[in-house]
Amino acid sequence: MVKQLFLPSVWIAILAGSLWWSPLQAAPPAAPGSGTLISELTAQQALLVANQARIDKELAAIKEDLRLARLFSARSGGKTSTP
Repeated sequence: MVKQLFLPSVWIAILAGSLWWSPLQAAPPAAPGSGTLISELTAQQALLVANQARIDKELAAIKEDLRLARLFSARSGGKTSTP
């Protein structure tokens, strides 16, 4: 009984493995000019990262200014609750 089930199960495993593996190996060929497109996208992404860092820096400065304004407002007896 074990011999009868062993050989078909091996063939099924080999077939399933080959069907699963074949789409992973077949990569489409790169289009001509895709290298320049990738380099342009990389440059744009670097620019976006730099802009985001600058925006984060400015927002941190504004947040600190607001914190100080609330602190001095509270010391002078003004309204301190946040909107």
